[in-house]
Amino acid sequence: MKVLLLNGSPHAKGCTYTALAEAAGALEAAGVETEFVHIGTKAIRGCIGCGKCAQICPQGIDVPDVMRRFSEEIAKLPKWADICRERAQAQARLEKG
Repeated sequence: MKVLLLNGSPHAKGCTYTALAEAAGALEAAGVETEFVHIGTKAIRGCIGCGKCAQICPQGIDVPDVMRRFSEEIAKLPKWADICRERAQAQARLEKG
């Protein structure tokens, strides 16, 4: 699994980064890969619903790249049905003793 750490502060190595770095350290110690993405200097505003993000967002956000990276990580996660089935099977084994 991989966690994307989004830093929305305009200060790339400020307090938000420090907090995210602490979280990243704990995640990495648990075997979780992390990646920092600094978006704090970009002029990100609310979506204006123009639909142009399928190509290039008029606000300068590389939406296709962000969505590709996000989708790649989501695809690596176990499916909820599998998790529920495994939990139910484990619970049944525990109840049988």
